[in-house]
Order: sequence, then structure tokens, then C-alpha cells
Amino acid sequence: MAELRILFSEVTRLELRWSEDQEFYFVPGYKALIQSSGMVYFSLDPYDDTVAAIDPRDASVIEAHGLLADFVMKSG
Repeated sequence: MAELRILFSEVTRLELRWSEDQEFYFVPGYKALIQSSGMVYFSLDPYDDTVAAIDPRDASVIEAHGLLADFVMKSG
């Protein structure tokens, strides 16, 4: 078992469309890109996670000036 912590700094876009009426589901793929401006683009629900480009059909998008990820293994 592991724990993943992601810290976004200076978020400029937070597009998470979810409500209690919707089902929650896990999407196995994600998309994380560094744009030419240096901004981080992160989609939890990309339209196509095999294409390393921003797609307007991507969903659950976060854009920020920085991203710090910490992965910690837990003893089970």
C-alpha cells in the first residue's frame, strides 16, 4: 500500500465537475504536462491519456504554477 500526496501551488484553474448526484469513478490514466509558459497542466480524466497534448475534451483539469508530488510506501 502506498500514499500519494500532490501539492499544487498558485492554482490558476480548477475544473472538477462532481456533485453528490454523480457516481464517483476511478480513471486509470491521467495527463500531466509542463506547458511552454512553465505552467503545470494536470487532468485526472483525460479524453486520451496516450496523447501528450492539451485537449479541450479533457476533464477534471488543474493548472498551476507548480506541482510537488510525494510518494510514500506504507507497511501493510
